[in-house]
Amino acid sequence: MLKKHPLHVLHTFCKSYVFVVVKGLSLIIISTNIILFYSKLKGLSYKKSDFSNKYHFNQNWLVFYGALLKFF
Repeated sequence: MLKKHPLHVLHTFCKSYVFVVVKGLSLIIISTNIILFYSKLKGLSYKKSDFSNKYHFNQNWLVFYGALLKFF
């Protein structure tokens, strides 16, 4: 049985870790955008609280993460 090189194992681990992190970030961003969009659509008046200031990502970030996801 061939033993894999430690660097190769580390490389595949890092690749999968980055993949999971990027996927998770993009899911969080997309879900917050959808929530904010639907609340505006339904006419629910949500105040400009800390939530919207911290977690409101504009479309440029969505395009950026969408482009990143295409590479994986």
